Amino acid sequence: TTRLCGVSARGGGVRVPGAGLSSGIALGMGCAAPARDNTHWRPIDPADLALKDNPASPGSEAMILYREEYTDSMNSYVTEYYRIKIFTAGGKKYGDIEIPFNKRFSSVNDLKARTILPDGKIVEFTGKPFEKVVVKTGGIKVLEDTFSFPDVQPGCIIEYQYRLQYDSDYYWNVTWNIQENLYTREAFFTIRPPTSQGDSGESVPGLYSRTFGLPQPVHPVKQKDGTYALIMHDIPGLKQEPYMMPADMLRGRVEFFFTQGKLQTASKYWDDQAKKWAHDEDDFIHKKGALEKVVAETIGPNDAPMVKLQKLYARAQQIRNTDLPPIGPPPAHGEKLKDNNNVEDVLKHGYGNGAQINALFIGLARTAGFDASKVLFASRSKIIFRPKLEDSHELTGDIVLVRLNGKNLFLDPASPDFPFGLLTWDESGVQGIVASRKGAEFISIPALAADQALTERHANLTLDAKGTLTGTLEVDFTGIRGSGLRQNERGEGETDRRKALSDIIENWLPSRATFHITSVTWMKYPSAPLRAQGTISIPGYRTG
Repeated sequence: TTRLCGVSARGGGVRVPGAGLSSGIALGMGCAAPARDNTHWRPIDPADLALKDNPASPGSEAMILYREEYTDSMNSYVTEYYRIKIFTAGGKKYGDIEIPFNKRFSSVNDLKARTILPDGKIVEFTGKPFEKVVVKTGGIKVLEDTFSFPDVQPGCIIEYQYRLQYDSDYYWNVTWNIQENLYTREAFFTIRPPTSQGDSGESVPGLYSRTFGLPQPVHPVKQKDGTYALIMHDIPGLKQEPYMMPADMLRGRVEFFFTQGKLQTASKYWDDQAKKWAHDEDDFIHKKGALEKVVAETIGPNDAPMVKLQKLYARAQQIRNTDLPPIGPPPAHGEKLKDNNNVEDVLKHGYGNGAQINALFIGLARTAGFDASKVLFASRSKIIFRPKLEDSHELTGDIVLVRLNGKNLFLDPASPDFPFGLLTWDESGVQGIVASRKGAEFISIPALAADQALTERHANLTLDAKGTLTGTLEVDFTGIRGSGLRQNERGEGETDRRKALSDIIENWLPSRATFHITSVTWMKYPSAPLRAQGTISIPGYRTG
């Protein structure tokens, strides 16, 4: 199977394993189809206004009467339509809507919303949504457009619709998330698949789908206009529980993929994938002269092996990672990045995406005589890798494996804020696959040790006669704590970065306490602690 070029209402742009390290497929190329009209409202059924409870699940706070999702993978957008019935006062919370999106790669457009009161009166939403950050990791922000419906009350119906437009230069998951948190009475899904791939315009293989988390498999039906459609009824809500697995692992959904030829056994499938990844990697790093020049400039003949690796790691980290926002002033507006077709291009341009930076390090390490390979893995913050599914797009990340003196070193030079030997949290403690021309080798990436995430606090405080505690506080975020904060705050201004640290520190203190940052050491080499210094005041620390 290969990745379908398309979009997902819940997905994100990713580096695609096995899709090559250069430009790949661009969505929406040569497309002339008009945008889908999502400005209409469905007629209001008086019986729905009179509905007092969910007959399929009595006592419900609310239910989804109808939803419609249209995916246009040629033009890289998704339209959504929701109609929700509110039954109780507790159900009024469903009038607070959150639409997640990644601002770097997508935007929310054509938002419309309205409330239909129990007497049939319609109250239009005339405000503007408010953007708030809900996830900030790896320099990538996931935001939500949030808004609240007017006049929400038991017995009313609320409905809204919008278009989520994606960047056509990226690969996107194509997934219908069938199951919502609320019971859904009726749902209608449509996908318009791509009709060609890339500039060559060759025809794509057939569109296939598979079902997860539903009582029985469902398959979209091809329509006369070339789209595929699916109608679902009586979909139970996804029950939320403490410490549950990622919701997307449990949520009922339909995923799309292409396949060429007959389906394979899982073992054969992963062997073929690993060989292809290794072939692509070898093609990308096959620039012996350029690599030898850098190796000669970077390491000395008398350096110990570990010192050589550390120097080559630092050299790879000098390449700007275009997957992450820069630190400091952003690149010039409208900067046009050239394609990197091999490691020589990466060195010449001084930038590359994460996969290309890791490939450069592999090339440098091999040139210096090390056994280095690419390892692909599934981020544990998003999904649990299931090899039996034969689904390579679960493996959205890559790191580097170096075998040295019988030991495995797992490294990620593509993470510029992480020092040699330190992985991000979502890269650790998971199973990966080594890219090899011999076939797939499954390997366990070790979990982080406790001493790789320490926070040290040093205070010099004085208690005055009024019981107020004042003085200075110095906090060192070491290991993954410091590196993670550095990476999460990439692209932010100094004011926002300081506020993020202040919020963390103030959460440790009593509510009446105040903390003011006076200095932060952001830019030191990643192995150094991220140090925040400031003044602290806690009135009423002592009474009597």
